[in-house]
Amino acid sequence: MATRLLTILGLLIAASGAKAEAAETIDYLKPGNATWSLFKCAALSGAIDQQEKDRLFKAGYDNGMLFLYGWKSGHVSDVTSLPFQFQVRLNKAMRPDFVMGMVWEAAVNEAFLSNSSAFGSAEWKAKAKALFDQENCGLL
Repeated sequence: MATRLLTILGLLIAASGAKAEAAETIDYLKPGNATWSLFKCAALSGAIDQQEKDRLFKAGYDNGMLFLYGWKSGHVSDVTSLPFQFQVRLNKAMRPDFVMGMVWEAAVNEAFLSNSSAFGSAEWKAKAKALFDQENCGLL
């Protein structure tokens, strides 16, 4: 009876450990996915509202650093749910802040490529605002 009880207890502990590991992986992936959206929205808001750009950038940077910590420490093994532009910039040999700089640059490039108007013009600002709204950036 005691052996059976210990076996069941051991299985429960093992199962809860697997669930905790899976939850930990998901927790590190969420900020990784949020980083791309936050950076892209920050880039779009740059010509509209500098304070909003700063807020979104900081949130994106902080989320990205959390993800990179989890990824570099081995808590995340599958990054296929991350946006492609983020995935291709992952390199464990690079410092996390350098990786975040490359991801920020890619998000800015994508935001600017989605707006064909001349940068800084009234038309560019209007289109950036429309893209900002279309991406639901106000919810971030």
